[in-house]
Amino acid sequence: MNHQAITNIKTKPIVWFVIFCSLHLLIWTLLPTLLYGNPPKDLVEGIAWGNLWLWGYEKHPFLAPWLTALATDLAGGRVGWPVYLLGQLSVITCFWAVWRLANKVLSPWHSLLAVVLLEGLGYYSMEAANFNPNILMLPLWACASLVFYNALKDNQIKWWVLLGIFTGLAMVAKYESAVLYGCMLVVLLSTASGRASFKRPGIYCAIAIAVIIFLPNFIWLAQHNFDALSYATDKLSNSKNDHLPMAIALFYHPLRFTVSQALCLLPALFLYIPFYKGAVNKFQTNDFDRRFLLVMGLGPLLVTLLFSLVTNSELTSSWGVPFFSLTGILWLAWSQPIITKQRLGYFFVLTVFLVLVHAAQEVWVSAYSPYHAPAQKKANVLAKYSQFFPGQAIAVALTQQWHDLYHSPIPYAAGDHDVVINIAAYSPDKPIAYFNVNLADSPWIDEAQLKKKGGVFVVIMNDPILAKQRINNITQRFPGLTHPSVQTFPLLTKADSPPLKVWVAFLAAQN
Repeated sequence: MNHQAITNIKTKPIVWFVIFCSLHLLIWTLLPTLLYGNPPKDLVEGIAWGNLWLWGYEKHPFLAPWLTALATDLAGGRVGWPVYLLGQLSVITCFWAVWRLANKVLSPWHSLLAVVLLEGLGYYSMEAANFNPNILMLPLWACASLVFYNALKDNQIKWWVLLGIFTGLAMVAKYESAVLYGCMLVVLLSTASGRASFKRPGIYCAIAIAVIIFLPNFIWLAQHNFDALSYATDKLSNSKNDHLPMAIALFYHPLRFTVSQALCLLPALFLYIPFYKGAVNKFQTNDFDRRFLLVMGLGPLLVTLLFSLVTNSELTSSWGVPFFSLTGILWLAWSQPIITKQRLGYFFVLTVFLVLVHAAQEVWVSAYSPYHAPAQKKANVLAKYSQFFPGQAIAVALTQQWHDLYHSPIPYAAGDHDVVINIAAYSPDKPIAYFNVNLADSPWIDEAQLKKKGGVFVVIMNDPILAKQRINNITQRFPGLTHPSVQTFPLLTKADSPPLKVWVAFLAAQN
């Protein structure tokens, strides 16, 4: 590397790293707080789940819902900004782990670039406002990669203990973390220090700790017939390429996923423009570092594509969220560009420009897009953008109506998923959510207890035919429902758009 080119920069890279992280945290926490009338669905769903404090849920393990509910409770029940902050703290933790790992294989200035390049990926900015298991994997995978590297390099027991903690937490964040385990196994088998680790106690200590952390969720899964794993397999098997010729269908899902991830990476390549000229474009790291970065940096994507190719499984683009934290390190280790004060200046200008463009896009979607949607499509604004959903208004109104009728907290909220999660999140009563009045979607529900304690039932009326079918199903199963009504709630926009109509009924507690 050309260290002579960067000697005229007085401010140390660590200072710029701290400034970058501070500004990132401030901007991407404030923006959704100011723009979103209602939080993203995954965030609200996480609160509804987390309020139950279970060891597992119908889609995911427990860690993300617990943290979502905890952040909300610590902020006095405020729904929104506490979890936006939690999402960005997750990203900053990821940046810190990437910074620490990068400094082990790159110069400090190249390490800084490896982190700031991640600003080009939407996964690390506004998308982190929708805190969910995908976002939680960012810090856990990055920290696990850091301590895994340290464990193989130093073989100190503390690194193996931390590895067990982070890999265990990663699995109770999302089952997709099994992909990370697979990449780690490849590193262990393909490097001398990895193979040597099997002769020492550290790796077995890590495995034991990870198993202990995952055990409560595993027991929960076993008690519920591993239904949460069925959610993932159902999404994988939801193929949309049946109409294609076999030769094309074989590569349809992997290619579609690859294109979606490449589009996410394009802005990062745009940020790198000042450094293309004069780059070495050749690895100058040692053999272990090169193998580690290639496997941990590219492995998750390649494993996922191979799985899809072999099983013809559909892949959701959001599954790529945790795959690219080491991309900057890998790219800089290979390209090793010459860094000058002028090039850094251009780089930071491009970064600021990209942040402004991304922020402007979010402002447009939240503040102006409802005014420009065609009249016949305005009803779809609700389904596409959750920030317009009147979740708090619904929760406040129905909570007050229940209190006026029964003078007690709401025990249960049952019915259409999008309404129920908001009642469960916003109501101070924290009612138990019964999603879609379907036991498969809410395995924690005991209908006998629901009928005994009572609750509020809701159905969205946007599709009258489907709504009628749902209402008939509910009234047949719960004949004691009273005070049925159709209530309207305006969307959280000043644009002219149809209100949300919700059928509401109450089930009184049995004496």
